[in-house]
Amino acid sequence: SRVEKLSFTTVDRTPPKFNTNATVNKVERTSVGLYANLNEAGTLYWVVVEQGTEYPKPLAGQSGPVDLSSDTAKMQVSAGMNALKSGKVNMSQDKDVSFNVSGLDPEKAYDLYYVAQDKAGNSSARVQVITIHTLDPRYLLRKSLYCCSDMPNSGSSSE
Repeated sequence: SRVEKLSFTTVDRTPPKFNTNATVNKVERTSVGLYANLNEAGTLYWVVVEQGTEYPKPLAGQSGPVDLSSDTAKMQVSAGMNALKSGKVNMSQDKDVSFNVSGLDPEKAYDLYYVAQDKAGNSSARVQVITIHTLDPRYLLRKSLYCCSDMPNSGSSSE
């Protein structure tokens, strides 16, 4: 009997998973910074809509809300369809990766939908959503006044 070498490759059908879901780490007047962590290398796709907006949108011939685990939902997010803003960020395996959503209106709430796709083309199990808020510019002014109102005046003397 003859021994033969057999070579083969396995197909990756395992969807990526978030070790850390998208988490806000910086809030500015017109932008919000976030980070996420994925269990394998891939791409995180995101879209932003005004808070409460129906998203993803039903496609032609569909009715009712779109299931966030459906291919329709994943496709709309990854293609940036029907959104105010959209983007993507390359993810490294098991590393926190930051991304920024800019060009937003001040003091407004938005829903950020996101999905991951690995290098083999598998998408995460479902589209995730997080509500993000930009800062009220008046809050920034109040914060700076409050911060410094009790500091001693170094430029003058009261005597």
